[in-house]
Order: sequence, then C-alpha cells, then structure tokens
Amino acid sequence: MNKHINFDMSGNFIGDIVDYVSREYLDKGRALDRIAFVFEGKRPSLFLKKALSERIGRPYSAPISFSIEEFVKYVLLKKTDIADLPAMETYYTIYKTAKALKAGLVKKREKFSEFLPWAREAAAFIDLLDLEDIEPEKLSNIQASATIGFDVPDNINALLKNITLIRDAYHKTLLEKKMFSRGFKYLSAARAINEIKFDEFDVVIFAGFFFMHKTVSDIIGGVCGQGKGVLINNGDQGSGFRVQGSLSEVRRPACTLPDKTNDQRLTTNDQRSLRLYAAFDKHSQVCLAREILKNVDDLSDTVIVLPDPDSMIPLVSELGGQFGDFNVSLGYPLKRSSLYSLFEHVFRAQKTKKNGEYYSKDYLAALSQPIMKNLRIAENPAVTRIIVHKIEEALLGTESAGINNSIFLSLDDVLEDEKLFKALEAALNEAGEKIGEGAIKAILEKLHRLLFGLWENIESFRELAAALDEFLAEVIARSKLEEYPINIKIAQRLYSLKEEFENASFSAEHFEKEDIFKLFRGIVENEILA
Repeated sequence: MNKHINFDMSGNFIGDIVDYVSREYLDKGRALDRIAFVFEGKRPSLFLKKALSERIGRPYSAPISFSIEEFVKYVLLKKTDIADLPAMETYYTIYKTAKALKAGLVKKREKFSEFLPWAREAAAFIDLLDLEDIEPEKLSNIQASATIGFDVPDNINALLKNITLIRDAYHKTLLEKKMFSRGFKYLSAARAINEIKFDEFDVVIFAGFFFMHKTVSDIIGGVCGQGKGVLINNGDQGSGFRVQGSLSEVRRPACTLPDKTNDQRLTTNDQRSLRLYAAFDKHSQVCLAREILKNVDDLSDTVIVLPDPDSMIPLVSELGGQFGDFNVSLGYPLKRSSLYSLFEHVFRAQKTKKNGEYYSKDYLAALSQPIMKNLRIAENPAVTRIIVHKIEEALLGTESAGINNSIFLSLDDVLEDEKLFKALEAALNEAGEKIGEGAIKAILEKLHRLLFGLWENIESFRELAAALDEFLAEVIARSKLEEYPINIKIAQRLYSLKEEFENASFSAEHFEKEDIFKLFRGIVENEILA
C-alpha cells in the first residue's frame, strides 16, 4: 500500500480520491466501511459521499469520515473521558491562574471583565504553543526578551515572563477538571498517538491538508507508523508534503502554486475574460450580483467569494428567493445578528438607568426593536406593534399622555398612565382589535419583564443564565425567528452559552451587573456561526 499519494493540483481532488477508492477497494471487493477518511474540515466528506454514491449507483456502507477536530477527539476518547472547555471557563481559568501566580500580572485589571481581553490573548497564545508542541525551554528566549522589556505595556511583559508558569498551571487545572482546550486536545492526542490502536479500520486516509500544525503532523506520522495511514494531498511533486522514511515524520508543506506551463487550464490559450463591476454601497453590490447571476448558465458550477462576512446576510436575502438552494461556507459573526442587537438595547437600558427610572430613549429603543415589537403576545402580533408605536408617539409628545416628553420614566409610570391606555385602546379598536385595558396592561407587563425586569437584579452568571433561559424561550415561542434559519442557529448558540454560564465554576460568584454584561458581550462579539 502506497502511504503517500500526490494528486495533480489541476485535477478534481474529490474525483481523484473516488478513483483511488474504486481502484483499491471497490474493484477488489473490499468493504468501504473499514476506511476512515480524515479531512481538515467537515465539508469535504459530504462531497466525497455524494461522489461515491454517484459512482456506485446503489446503497452502500459509506466510509467513516472525520474532520481533523473530530479525529483528535476520537483519539483522545480511546484513552480517557474528555469534555470541551467552554471559552468563558478558559478565560476565567487563566485569570485565576495569573492572579494566583503574581499580583502584578493583573495590575490595573483586577476585575475579570477588565482582564478578559488579555485572558483571550493568553489563551490563544497558549493554544498555539500547544498546537505546535513548543517545549518550555524554547520559550526561554521570549521570557528573556520580556525581562529586558519589549516595547509593549508592562503587564504584557509580565505575562510573557511568566508564560511557562501560566501554561503549566493552566494544563494542570485542565487535567484536574478533565476538560480540554482545543490546543491541549491536539497536544494530548499527539503525545498519546503511539499508544492508540485503530483495529476497527483497515486504513486511515488523511486527505487534503494544506497546512499542518506540528501536533497534526505527529498524529498523522503516528498512524502511518503503525501501517494504518495513507496521506493524500494535491500539488507539485516537488512541493507540499513529503514523507520521511517510514512515515514516522511528515514534513509540513510550503504552499506553492504549480507551474502554469504544466497546467492546461492556466495556459495563455485559455480564453477566459475578467470583468469588473462597481456599485456605490453594499446593498447595490448585492443587487448587481443578482443581475449577473441571472445570466449564468450553470449555477451549480458557480462560486461567490465574499471578502467580508458582513455581506453574507444581504446577499443570502437577495438570492434566496430566486436561485433555490445553495451552499454557504462562510462563517457569520453573531454580533451582526438582530438577536444580538436586541441584547445590546437591553443592556444599554440597564446601563443608563438612574434611581429606578429608565432613560426614555433607551427604553423606547429596546421596546421598538423589530423582534420585540412584533412579538405574538396577543393572537395577532400587530397588537404589540400598535402598542409600541403609540407609546413612541406619547414619549415624543404627538399623542396626549402622562408620559409626554419624559426624559426618564419608571415602568410604573407607563403602566399607570390612564391617558396612554385610553389612547392604546382606541388605536386597537380602530384597527379592529377589541382588547380591553386589562389585556393591554398584561401585554405591556410581558414586554417590560422580558426587556427590563429580568435584567434588573443580576449579580451572578447563574442569574444571567436564568434570565437568558426565560428570555430566549419567550422570544422563540412568540416571534418569527423560526422563519430565518440563521436566527435559529444564533438562538442555539445563545442557549449553549446559557448552559456554559450556568455550569461555570464561577457561576455563583458575585459580579457587578455591568461587568456581567460586559463579559457577555466580550464572549458573543467573537462568536462566528457556521
């Protein structure tokens, strides 16, 4: 069995793999479910299974497929029980470690919310050290330079000088909790790979790796060293991966393009044309893209590359109704979602609250956020919308009410405003909604609880989790989120964050409310949804 296979970069990589599987397994009557494929990500396995299905043309037992992330976890589970370390738990562990090692490490950043940006950077740095399996002695130059003093803030120098101590203490804490950060998973799997047997597979095929961390290289080398591994990549024979000796060592690639004279698709005889279009803003660009796509004959062979993930939602909204199904491989920042903007309004209202009264501008911004003003609290969601618009008119002074032109107001000011309720009842009756004052008050009380009451007395992450739980349950049940798949994905991620907060080791510790909101935003702002 050839342990290293190199396909031409100008070919169809998935097609070449299917040819290889057909030649080595199908034609010889060997079972495909004894093959394990490991790719860099999850998507290639979907295309591979589709191509195999088309080639075989009948039901079959498919190969087992892993992303490299899934395979690393699979390796570790053969040795021990593991759990992923949530991001917030990671940052808090580093914060506590830095605080315990030396007070100077958290100087001027004594609060967790203040230390969070440095904890995030330290976690990312330690992850890289683990992914590359950097030994402590190799960090001595960094520590020496830090002692001399980089041209960076003193607290960063302090972190660098103590990075080995922080890393060791961090690893010890992870082992005690049996929880693993991403880098520590790779490091642990790489160090254990020679003890792990893969008797359930005839072969483990690692395919399509364009870059490997040292730990991934060690994992592949370990499997190949057992006679179980095959490495498939595409590119020049003179570049890319090269296998040393018995495959116990795999060299990481240098990414080079093939010589275009050897690639017919890149020769000067190729009559391709490049056209440039310009539009004045993001939305006009999206409309222009739609018009261009109308003239494309084969959309199944078309790729749209976005330089900025913020453009994805406008593009998907514009194309979705006209072009049927399409595949989106770009992650989308959670902070760009309407659901996240709703939390921004909620937290802003709490921040500007004074003496139990809400700043009317922020009160109104939260109330009139599109998701909230369209909540289906009554049978018809238009009822909520009419109520919100009338309150807006009252606050602006265009509708006679007790809260006219209020700069600050309490929730009771709104609920006890008789003029306002008469105006609300009249507006609803005019719209054909026969709803009495008691029912209107119940709707307003529900809105007030969701937007304000739930968040007023939060002093711990356990209380934040409880507020998130009730808030999300009500919003999902009473809004149109289910009509927008991306919002459902966002809600799922927020639910998982809720569980992280609820189960965190620090969930019962007291925090200032503003710090809790700041930490929540700090976590969510860095979330990318697949």
